[in-house]
Amino acid sequence: MKYLSSQQIKKEEQEILDFVVKILDENNLKYSLCGGTLIGAIRHKGFIPWDDDIDIMLPREDYNKLMEIFRDSTLETKFEALSYELGNSSYPFCKVCNSEYVVKYDGYIEEECLWIDIFPADSFPIDDKEAIRWCKKGRFYRQIYATKNQKNKYILIAKNGIIKKIVKFLVKFFMMPINKRSLTGKIVKLSHKYENVNSPYIGVYVWGYGPNERMKKEYFENLINVEFEGKNYKAFADYDKYLTAIYGDYMKLPPEEKRNTHKFKAYKKEIRKRDE
Repeated sequence: MKYLSSQQIKKEEQEILDFVVKILDENNLKYSLCGGTLIGAIRHKGFIPWDDDIDIMLPREDYNKLMEIFRDSTLETKFEALSYELGNSSYPFCKVCNSEYVVKYDGYIEEECLWIDIFPADSFPIDDKEAIRWCKKGRFYRQIYATKNQKNKYILIAKNGIIKKIVKFLVKFFMMPINKRSLTGKIVKLSHKYENVNSPYIGVYVWGYGPNERMKKEYFENLINVEFEGKNYKAFADYDKYLTAIYGDYMKLPPEEKRNTHKFKAYKKEIRKRDE
């Protein structure tokens, strides 16, 4: 099999992004680049050199509308939307995939597509302590989910002590009866807790960075164009406040040992012809 280069993977991911953004723009849905993708746009005008994925964020209302578009559409395309809401994924957010590819990352885990992530931004509580407690509950379920999502061979090969490997394996073994989709249901239910509260704050709860993720709703009312890999995409005009709250001095390059990557390796699926 022939693996794609890092640049080819990024090009394919950007093609997925362009597909999604076209739908968002046609339906007047708000979005922003987020996380490491937004840092990349601001600091590098493209991918962080050692990064290999794309993340965008939508207000929950617009995210739900996008899921309805995906549910009702019969788009003739090589791309496919996967989400808890669509009933075809156990993740609590949406992945839009190119299923022509298989992806290995971290050397062990295999996915049947190349993807970008789309996150809903939910209403956050006003009180700081309440926000911390609420985020801890969500993180608890996400940690269980992440443990179940790891393949046993990854746990056993993981780079840490033998005792930790055994503990991880036993934890995963005893979690086997727990259904991943039920865990996601708990995370999604928690994410809606404050949707009817008149709070000025929102953020990615289902897979976010915790209380530091909290930002003003008005950020989505003031979007600007930012350059990413030679094209313009939407981002918060207040991106500095958003990024500083999560990462601190995001314009400063981290030391080389902290320049983490998923180590994506992707290859095109073989199409076997039927015997005639």
